[in-house]
Formats: sequence, C-alpha cells, structure tokens
Amino acid sequence: MSEWREITIKNAAQTKGLIGGPFGSKLVSRDYVETGVPVIRGQNLGSGRWVDLTDSVFVSESKMERDLASNLAEPGDLIYTQRGTLGQVAIMPSDAPSCVISQSQMRLRVDPSIADPKFVFYWSTSPYFRKAIADHAIVAGVPHINLGILGSLPLLLPPISVQQSVARVLGSIDDLIENNRRRIEVLEEMARSIYREWFVKFRYPGHENVPLVDSELGPIPEGWAVTRLEESATFVSGGTKTKAAYADTGFVAFSAAGPDGFLSDFEIDGPGVVLSAVGARCGKTFWASGKWSSIANTIKIIPKDSSLTAAWLRFTTEDTNIWPKRGSAQPFVSISDARGVKSVRADHETHRRFEEVAMTMIDEAGALRDMMRSLIGLRDTLLPKLVTGQIDVSSLDLDTLIAEQVV
Repeated sequence: MSEWREITIKNAAQTKGLIGGPFGSKLVSRDYVETGVPVIRGQNLGSGRWVDLTDSVFVSESKMERDLASNLAEPGDLIYTQRGTLGQVAIMPSDAPSCVISQSQMRLRVDPSIADPKFVFYWSTSPYFRKAIADHAIVAGVPHINLGILGSLPLLLPPISVQQSVARVLGSIDDLIENNRRRIEVLEEMARSIYREWFVKFRYPGHENVPLVDSELGPIPEGWAVTRLEESATFVSGGTKTKAAYADTGFVAFSAAGPDGFLSDFEIDGPGVVLSAVGARCGKTFWASGKWSSIANTIKIIPKDSSLTAAWLRFTTEDTNIWPKRGSAQPFVSISDARGVKSVRADHETHRRFEEVAMTMIDEAGALRDMMRSLIGLRDTLLPKLVTGQIDVSSLDLDTLIAEQVV
C-alpha cells in the first residue's frame, strides 16, 4: 500500500481529456437522423462495462463537424452520467466508431502514463466512488454533477502494473458473466422461436394433416381451444411486501422492475412468471424458477401443470399487449383481468412435446443464470477490496475462487 497514491479524476486525464456534452441548442432531438454518427445517451450505459450502441440515435457527419467535434468519444474513453441515474459509467469498446456524447454525459480520456482506463472504470464502479458522487451531487431539481465535481473526485492508484493486474482479474470475471449472458440469450431465443413456429404460425410437427377451424381469436388447428389463462395457471397477488423487506442473501425476489433483491423466505418452488402489474413496466413479465418470491405491484402466474404449460406460459405471457391495462397516469393490470386473458391452447400431445424440447433449453439457461449471479457476487465482493489494495492481486488464485463460487 505504500506505493498507492490518491489523486483526482482530473489529474488522470489527458490534456482536454475531461469534457462535457454540447451546450443548449447545439444538440436537440430534431438533429437526429436515421444514420450517421452515434449519440451516446443514458440508455447506452448501465448494461455492463461497455457502452452499448444497439439502440442509438444519430447525427449527420456535417452536424458533427460543424457543431459537435469537441464532444466526441473514442474507443477506450470512459463515459459518465451527469444527470439522472448518477453513478453510471461505461467504457467505449475497442471496435466502436467515434460517437458524440449527449448533454447528460461526460467523457474522460485517461492519460495511460498515469492510469489504466479499465482500472479507472472499476474504481468508478466501487462503493467508495459512488458514495463520493452522492456526497457531492447537486440535489436541487434533478440530481446531477458537473465537470468540476467529476474532476475533483478521488482516484486511488497503485503502480500501473498493479492497476493492469486488477483490471485483468475483474475483467476476466466480467468476460465470463457476459459470455453466460450471451449463451442465455441464444438458448432462450431458440426456445422462443420454436414457440412461435408451433403456437403462432401453427407449424408444429404433424400440422400438415390438421385443418384450421374458426375461433374467436381467428383460425386455429382443429382440436385446439381458446381458453382463459386461469385454466392453465394460478394467479397470486404479489402481496404487500416492499423492497424494505429485502435481505442481503436468500431467495430471489421480484419487484415490478424484475429480479432485483432477495427475501429470507420463498413462496414458490418451481417455474413461474412474474407480471409487473403497476407503473412504467406494467405488462412486462419475468421468468422465475427454483425457489423465489415477489413483492407488491406484481402478480405471480404459476402453471397448474408445469410438465405441460411452464414454457408455453412463459412465451404466451411475454406479449405486453395481451394484458388489459387500466388507469392513465399510473397504469395497472388487475388480477381478475389477468386471469381472464384468452389464449390458444394446443392438444395435450403437442404441449407435451413442446415442453420436452423447450424446457431443456430453459433449464440450461437457468443454470447459466445461476452461475452468472454467483460470478456477479464474486466480482462485487472482490472489486472494492482489489481497487483499494485490501486484497493483494498477486496473491489471488482466480480459477480456484471461480470454481468454489459457481459450484
């Protein structure tokens, strides 16, 4: 620790390396075009280490060159949120194009002779740095910070070689997390594609020999039926527990925003769906498995026969448009309305065969999700200790730690 030193974020920046977004009318929504130079906004941060440009808006090359050339971010730069969800930070990927940062973002270009950008990223996600942001944030109106505040915040630095080792260890864990996330997405999309083929397009095994007949939901295969969801599942209100009841460890708990905490007890042991019943995510559903619970503003949907309806129920309930919403300022779905939603049920044999195929993929994705949660727990335990020197990175046996954590 004798070689560690504390500087400020500004001290780690290259000349003109710490900049903010464009002022005032230099960038407004009417400047957006269909293709061009991506603009980094808050929604491009927050999903991991890297700036995610999947859902980007754009400005033209001429607009960038004329008004926004001083507001560019390049690969390796760090992007911080200035207002809104304070504490968000991400790195520009190595294969990213030049991007314009929005009015609500700030860019740090690290001087590599002083600091490793990836180490600075991990320091910036530590509880120490986030507390410093909270302590210095301007709370009048929308909570925010500015370039002066960001530049003045502390940065604890060991020698460059140690910084690189710390970033390498934490990056290895994040690589495993991201690899699991990609594998989960592939498995779930494979199962979802089979569902669409069988239950939306009616191209299930043997469909060639089955005629379509009229129903209240349109033509469906002969022998299938239109039923209310309550015939396939039990609906249970999320109850009155709130996030205040969350524990440090325990069983996964769902709020209206998704799986975001733990409860010391569980209500369900097995597969099911959690419906966000109130607020901005009203109508969105989340898959649950193992031992789990949900809190207020949710509805638990439990398949009556998990061997025949679990996977089918999951994909049937994904369409947010099926849920009848009431209210305007604060939309909600009532449990009685949810029970009455109508859907097309196949014959017994088709359901059995679908569950046999789809649940294999879903169960594999579930095991990967459990592993991912364990890896996130390991990273979150190690990170604050590594970036402050409480753990000597040279003494870590990462392979053993990972093996012990994911068993």
